[in-house]
Amino acid sequence: MKYFVKTAALLLSLITSTSCNTLLGPPGSESESSFPSPADSFPYDKYVEGKPPVNLRVQGGFYIWKTGNVWSVRVAKKIERSLLIPPAWPVLNGSIEIERGLAVDLRKQNLSRFNTVEQKRMNDISFRFELKDDIGNGIEGFDFTVRPAGSEYCIIIDVTVDSIPHPELVYLGSFMHNPDTLPLKICMHSFH
Repeated sequence: MKYFVKTAALLLSLITSTSCNTLLGPPGSESESSFPSPADSFPYDKYVEGKPPVNLRVQGGFYIWKTGNVWSVRVAKKIERSLLIPPAWPVLNGSIEIERGLAVDLRKQNLSRFNTVEQKRMNDISFRFELKDDIGNGIEGFDFTVRPAGSEYCIIIDVTVDSIPHPELVYLGSFMHNPDTLPLKICMHSFH
């Protein structure tokens, strides 16, 4: 009986110790915070640097990249989608919003008369591209410069094709990384 009581006490202390470590973590593992560190909160900032190294006409899609605080957006007309969806051509709509900064020096690049790029506020650019075959230019877009209000700023990219988000058609920077979801918020350090 003594043996049974000692064994039961030993098992009880082992279970208690293990369950505390499971619930609270092993001793000395008390974390400061469950929030990501500042470096972890910028998952896409390195992906948007540099122009894509491919012929955009062949690849097709929506491209965005930056060099310093200068951003470039290009739309290549070759976008695959169901032919049963009206209108006859894909329509790409979207906006770019800047948090803690302003968009200055907006420059339209090769826009056809069917497409629009508008800056309604100093931190917001909206666009619409009708991707009509054989009408207009094969690659259209715009450039703008971000004037940050501090050491960091964020840019929110929202893009739809025929009113549906398609992250697989969005390419970021020279590595042409596709975002996981849209809209996409990218925060980064500014270049003064």
